[in-house]
Amino acid sequence: MGNIQFGNTQTLGAYWATSYHEVDPDGYQKPKPLKITHDPMEGFPNGRKPRVMVATNEEMLSARLAPHERDYCAHKLIAFKNCRYQKFPWVALCHREKHDLEHCEFEDFMIRIKEHEREKRLRKRDKERAKKQAREAGNRARFEVGLVH
Repeated sequence: MGNIQFGNTQTLGAYWATSYHEVDPDGYQKPKPLKITHDPMEGFPNGRKPRVMVATNEEMLSARLAPHERDYCAHKLIAFKNCRYQKFPWVALCHREKHDLEHCEFEDFMIRIKEHEREKRLRKRDKERAKKQAREAGNRARFEVGLVH
């Protein structure tokens, strides 16, 4: 049958791939995520709730988790893999553990996206402030020279 194109399904991911990363202008390198340049506590007078790893390094090693699986949801993944091992032929009985894992991964993704959006917003604010200061400095210089009455 081959690849059939339906509407713009081929380019659905193109917007997200370019909007959440700073892209190299020549396009030869993969996009890199934004580096954090602002204080994470800025704008939080009472501080932020610290994120802690529930699973220890020893637990992740004994569960044989791959390095890309060792994140804040590792404890849920360990529980899901353990359930699948114990109830092997009937892995559908692990739906609760799977749901918990997917919910944890979704929440982690949302936290990362919100942090990324915050960083973009703060960078944009800094650029606008710099432009405004440059404009004011230019106007002040024109007034001192006598171009503006």
